[in-house]
Amino acid sequence: MIGSVKLDTEVSKFVHLFNKGIKKFGLHKIKQKLNELDVVKNKNIPTLILNKIFEEINFVYGIAPEILIYSKKRGDITRARVMTMILLKKHLTDKQNEIAIILRTTPATVNHRLSSFSKKTRYDGRDIYGKIFHEKDFINNLENISQNITKFATELNSGKAR
Repeated sequence: MIGSVKLDTEVSKFVHLFNKGIKKFGLHKIKQKLNELDVVKNKNIPTLILNKIFEEINFVYGIAPEILIYSKKRGDITRARVMTMILLKKHLTDKQNEIAIILRTTPATVNHRLSSFSKKTRYDGRDIYGKIFHEKDFINNLENISQNITKFATELNSGKAR
């Protein structure tokens, strides 16, 4: 009962201040400010998607974003970095410069990794990164993570994200 009384007084204060703002600035100005708040919320969507990509990579590979960004080691970190590049290109940006900035690498490295994933073979017939991309786990993990991120982005755009 006490909590509802407090809520009622807070709501009435809000309505009073809102009404005061309308009288002072006008309804059009208040609507404009509320729309600006919505625009700011929508600008955060790429950051939330980036965080979701790092979260999914961390879940699959157990590699923290800091290690993923700053480390140049081999093995699972390389697989995770390549998967991150692919997911960033698919869900966030087509610009390889932006992907390179996020992962603290060069655009040439991003170009090499992404082009090798899409082609899978070189002109001389040898597989590039074949051992990574032909693994069932890599492709299955990539598809699962991609579906999760697509679902997350859809929820963000509809306003239902958790």
